[in-house]
Parts: sequence; structure tokens; C-alpha cells
Amino acid sequence: MRTVLAVAAGAAIGGVLRFVITTLVVGRFGPCLGFYATFGINVVGSYLIGLVLGLAQERVDFDPLLRAFLAVGVLGGFYDVLDLRIRGVTHGDSGARPDRGALR
Repeated sequence: MRTVLAVAAGAAIGGVLRFVITTLVVGRFGPCLGFYATFGINVVGSYLIGLVLGLAQERVDFDPLLRAFLAVGVLGGFYDVLDLRIRGVTHGDSGARPDRGALR
């Protein structure tokens, strides 16, 4: 249950960040350039997800709850196609089946 709450709190933060950035870009440059906000968010978000997951794999003391909060929650709310990529990386490395134990 703690993991679910951590992801929910992080997703609220990431979703608000995405909304604010998109709103600022569209307000400043017009709706025709809103695509660039989404593109930029997805590029930055994917880089940060890779950074967080790389650190989580390299460091033994990286808290799984912190990983869920940052990678799935904050960056998942920020970067909208995160869940499938995280599941592929996490379950692909551990040998676990995606349909079992997704919410540990």
C-alpha cells in the first residue's frame, strides 16, 4: 500500500508539472507550438527515467519506494508513456512475469 501511495503522490506532482509547462508554452507561443512542449517533456522525461533507473540498478542502497515515487510516480505523471517501459525494464531484468507482483 505504501508503494501505491508513493506512486500516487509522485504522479500528482509530475502531472501538475506537465500541465504547468504545457500551459506556459502554449500561453507564450500559441497552441500551434504545444506539440513542442509535449516533445520536450517526453525527451527530458525519458532521459530522467533512464537516469533514475540506472542509478537504482547500480546502487544497492537505492530504496525501492523512492524508485517507485520518482520513476513511476513523478516522472510517470510527467512523461506519459512510462509504465510500459518501466515494466519492460524491471520485469525483463528480474525474470518476473508482468502479470504477477506488479504492485510490490
